[in-house]
Amino acid sequence: MGRTTRYSSLFSEQRAEFAKKVKAFKERQDWSDRQLTQRYNEIVDELLKRHPGSRYKPISRPLMNRFLNMANPRSRGQLRCVRDQDFVIFARMLDVEPATFAAIPAAAALTDMPGELSVPSTFQETFGRHLAPASELLSVAEFLPCSLEDPDFTHWHHKSLFDGLFPAQASCDALVNEYDEIGRLSRDRLDKESRQRKWTFTHIMMQSRLDEIAELDRRDNQYSQCSAQVREKCLRRLLSLLSDQGLKIRLLIVRDRDVRELRWLKAWDSLVVVLNQDGRGTFSFWRDHNGLRQRSEDSDLVSRNLAWLEQLRLRAAWHEPSDVVAYLKDQLTRLSSAQNCKLKSSRRAIAAAERGK
Repeated sequence: MGRTTRYSSLFSEQRAEFAKKVKAFKERQDWSDRQLTQRYNEIVDELLKRHPGSRYKPISRPLMNRFLNMANPRSRGQLRCVRDQDFVIFARMLDVEPATFAAIPAAAALTDMPGELSVPSTFQETFGRHLAPASELLSVAEFLPCSLEDPDFTHWHHKSLFDGLFPAQASCDALVNEYDEIGRLSRDRLDKESRQRKWTFTHIMMQSRLDEIAELDRRDNQYSQCSAQVREKCLRRLLSLLSDQGLKIRLLIVRDRDVRELRWLKAWDSLVVVLNQDGRGTFSFWRDHNGLRQRSEDSDLVSRNLAWLEQLRLRAAWHEPSDVVAYLKDQLTRLSSAQNCKLKSSRRAIAAAERGK
């Protein structure tokens, strides 16, 4: 929480504006610096109770004084940067959106804090606002989007990804539950809109990542906790969605060897851009390998992300719907074969144990 990101790296004038709004609120409440600090730390305690393992930290009175000193550019002893958590906590205190505190600088990205990802008033509201008039939702990820997955597959996939991420299992479970809820919202939106949806959903995957779904013998991949039945159910849902052209859902598959020089692909586990009717990106979000997601409406940043995705689109080896459907059917055959082999091996082991008695 103490790290400085594009969200918290404000210019001095913007930091001053942020501090002025907090100071004005303090004065309206007739609070002392001690009371403001106390309320800040109460919110930290509330957030830690709701989301065990998150990194919200209390603030000391000297640090609060340095924060308030930013309201006057001539004051000494000012903070040089603002932590991400300050935006979240003061926003809760003042009952406003974090971005209202100051104009976000060019190429800025908002960081969605743990516990805030599935809240309708934050990410989901912004996403829905851009998606309603969109022409396309273009994405790449190391996995299938939750909206295309079966609910059971989504849950066990998240368990495979996030179990062990934090020392406390409760913290891991909280993150799994949060991303499960995001998946449910996305899946419900896609299923509800069905053929009424005007935008095309195009998702890009690396061949090796897609193949992992059918690889039952590998315990180190991202689907390690997904059973064969859960995987099969998911692939059948995906096949059903892609086979219905009226749903406007496309999957593009890229060979790994064709994109080895694209280093940006390794930076995140997913990248998404929303395109308007003119084909320009208006909103983008991405997630790192620790489950931290950032989002942006900045035109320069979104345009850069869109250019990266267009690079991938052009390199897809499987792009025709019929070819992709055929590829997925082959994966189902592989999965069935792997399941049969595993069953036969289990039976042989049981028989050998019986003979040994």
